[in-house]
Amino acid sequence: MTLQIDLAHSLSSGVPPGEFELNLVYRQIDDDGPTYFVAECLEIPGCISEGNTKEEAKKNIEEAMRLCVAVMLEDCMKRAIAARRLPDLRGVSSQQRLSVSASPCLEFA
Repeated sequence: MTLQIDLAHSLSSGVPPGEFELNLVYRQIDDDGPTYFVAECLEIPGCISEGNTKEEAKKNIEEAMRLCVAVMLEDCMKRAIAARRLPDLRGVSSQQRLSVSASPCLEFA
């Protein structure tokens, strides 16, 4: 859950999320069939993949992690937009945009 919190803080502060270091664990499975490897990302619940070799399992879990993080980012964005309070515009009869210079030139007589 820490990764989701990190992503949410990053988005709310306006800083784009950078790279994250995540922990992987590998299991070698030697059932009745051929040997294969299962890779799991500890920080992303349910992010598991497999491969015929450890290298293939790593390649597959990297793609799964990218997809999981993309879904987390999308979820954080939806929550941020939903939580944003819109101004109360009841009673407003018109609206206008006004451009103001960042460094106005003032003249005194």
